[in-house]
Amino acid sequence: MRLVAAVFLIVLGACGSATDSSAPHVDDAGGDMEVMWRLASEPQGSELEVRAEFGSSGLCRTFKKWAVDESSSEVWVQAIVTQSSTEECTDDLVMERRTIRLEEPLGTRRLTGCDSNNVDASCDMIAPDETAEAAEPSERS
Repeated sequence: MRLVAAVFLIVLGACGSATDSSAPHVDDAGGDMEVMWRLASEPQGSELEVRAEFGSSGLCRTFKKWAVDESSSEVWVQAIVTQSSTEECTDDLVMERRTIRLEEPLGTRRLTGCDSNNVDASCDMIAPDETAEAAEPSERS
């Protein structure tokens, strides 16, 4: 009987420790957290068209702000949402799109911050615009 209980606790512990590494982390008390973002279009001079994507339902997660830090070699952008500790979340996709105006054109500076779980993530890839694709009828022969 003790062996069965020990195996059950080990399995239960292993299941409880499995997490989705792409999901933003926030403690049970709620609070601010970073979410992934992507470029929505090619950078134009000192303007970046960006889009944050996060799961939410109603008041569970709400978009709070964009944060930008610029240096001579890097532009770091962060998308911040607020997680409610009292609302249960679903995986409904919410998109927050914004044009960010930099102090200087992006030029050859490295764009960073798009994935808080992977600091080496490439942030210069353009995300497809799902809303435009959904609005266009598909052509069939």
